[in-house]
Amino acid sequence: MRKIDQVLIREAAGNTIEIHSFDMKPIDPLSLEDEDEDDLNGLVDEKTPREIGEFIKHEDYNAEAMAQEPEEVREQWSNLSELEQIFVMDHDFVCIAKYRSEECFSFFFRGLESYIDGDWVFAQSSFQSCAEKLAQGVKDGPLEYMLKLMEKTKAVAPEDWDNSHAFDWDKKPVPPEVDFMNNDGTDSEDSGADGS
Repeated sequence: MRKIDQVLIREAAGNTIEIHSFDMKPIDPLSLEDEDEDDLNGLVDEKTPREIGEFIKHEDYNAEAMAQEPEEVREQWSNLSELEQIFVMDHDFVCIAKYRSEECFSFFFRGLESYIDGDWVFAQSSFQSCAEKLAQGVKDGPLEYMLKLMEKTKAVAPEDWDNSHAFDWDKKPVPPEVDFMNNDGTDSEDSGADGS
């Protein structure tokens, strides 16, 4: 997960709320041995379907692979909480992490901090550097949004920008005043085309 913005919502007691995104990337198929073990044993009818959200260790963390690691690394892995194991060892998370570029994300986070602080020129520069570091063909929705925002605003923060909350999503535009009454005090719909 990564922070992509923060907003002020007055209905939430005027608190700043952070917005995060979870980057989805292509997932490698599970190894054929895992998928076909029941088929090979003739147990196709008895095959237990996998449940969505089931923790499946990535093959990099199977017993054979872990045995090749130094003792201190194995001990470190064994001391992970169940939740930490999911984020570190789960097949889907390992596959997603392969596409993560720390250099790219460091530019994104610098850009985000500059955006929140109101330095949109530096933010735009950081977001552009992040885009240059993305792998060919990889799309990044939050980055594309921020680049479009910087382009649309010419990298100039609003005059009333308050870096404590970034965008105030409750801020409603003030409608123009409308004179629903004619000068004579009658309702404008009551008066005819000829003014009578």
